[in-house]
Amino acid sequence: MRNYETMLKRGFKPVPIFTRGEDPSVLEDFYETSDVVGIGGLVGTPKNKGFVNGIMKRIGKRRIHWLGFANIEYVKHYRPYMCDASTWENGGKFGAVRLYMGSGQNVSVLKHHLRDEPGDAICHRIRQLGFEPLALRKRENWHGGASIGRRLGAASALAMSIDMERKIGTHLFNAVATSAAIRFFVDAFDQQTEAR
Repeated sequence: MRNYETMLKRGFKPVPIFTRGEDPSVLEDFYETSDVVGIGGLVGTPKNKGFVNGIMKRIGKRRIHWLGFANIEYVKHYRPYMCDASTWENGGKFGAVRLYMGSGQNVSVLKHHLRDEPGDAICHRIRQLGFEPLALRKRENWHGGASIGRRLGAASALAMSIDMERKIGTHLFNAVATSAAIRFFVDAFDQQTEAR
């Protein structure tokens, strides 16, 4: 809190972060000095709906940024101003791409499920995002820094971000930590822009 107050005194306008476990009255203090407040401690929260429901009841229609939490059902229900997540990386980390099908729907595409044809709708969506579904049957395309699994995850996450902003007004950010990851999103943006 001292750091936040120091930044305000120096003329900065930082987004204050309310961390799970703090006294909820701190939220009111933050909203007196900022039009958006970040909420931390949400990673893994789908198992604890009470916290999200309770904090959103207190926040109401004010601007909020969920840190590390972009569960699609919660996003559609609460329509936060902003949220961010790194789940686009699950293809490279766990061999499970969250494939955005459109209209607020995701399906999990698991590398071990691709031995068989994954179905027309999934194959069509993978092709729309610029990838060949049959290439995902090869083990090597799920491993390494520039794997198809990672690039497909980035393209899918970007499509969901664009759709959420367009349809419900939520700014959904995808956390990236490397120049390669930035390149995946730039390439996906270029491909999706050309497709329109």
